[in-house]
Amino acid sequence: MLLFSRDKAKAALHQAGLFPVARAVYRSLNREIQKQRWRELEFYSSLLKPNALCFDVGANLGQKSEIFLACGARVIAIEPNPKCQPTLWFQFGRNPRCELVYAAVGEAEGTVELFTHSSDSTASVNPNWDREVFGFKREIESVEVPMTTLDSLISRYGCPDFVKIDVEGFETQVIKGLSTKVALLSFEYHAKEIERASKCLSMLEQMGKISVRASDMHCKWLGPETESADCLRLIQSMNARGDLFVRSNI
Repeated sequence: MLLFSRDKAKAALHQAGLFPVARAVYRSLNREIQKQRWRELEFYSSLLKPNALCFDVGANLGQKSEIFLACGARVIAIEPNPKCQPTLWFQFGRNPRCELVYAAVGEAEGTVELFTHSSDSTASVNPNWDREVFGFKREIESVEVPMTTLDSLISRYGCPDFVKIDVEGFETQVIKGLSTKVALLSFEYHAKEIERASKCLSMLEQMGKISVRASDMHCKWLGPETESADCLRLIQSMNARGDLFVRSNI
């Protein structure tokens, strides 16, 4: 009941054009959100040099873009979900250190069908994502959105210092569109879907030697930087989820 009530409230705010403002006020007053923000700021400050170029692939509502900008980075925020666009523009549209790209990222230029639910900011090219995330099926909508590649983004903006990928299970397709090594890249992992993480790492290893380190959902390292196989075994032993950080020698 609470979930559906929240959905209705969000839908009403979106319809009135007030959601970006309401969200900003709520996040500024929510102590847990602010604590998480400071944890992330401390975590990413240790990874990003001032003026680093970051690609935020699957920017959603800009949660990570906000952190990267606070670290002094320049950000290309890439998000295909039309429902996220008003909030992204409200937050970053006038920021000269952030450019918004309204597109999905995959293995080739073109278009792709994106599945969304009501006013939710989350979306996926996987039509079953809603059931997998929430445990039950809700009514979903689909929209065709433009799709670009990491190679195309690099050609346009230059080689990034860091690429963050959060694409609800579409990671392998995103990496297929990359032929240039980048210094640091991250993507989400789940112990129960370790095969997908393993495949992503194998694809990145084909471009050269890499080292890997896993963090949990609270920006805490699970272990030292190591080889892919050792990191995957650690994730499985801890039944963990979070982000994998992949470093390449370039």
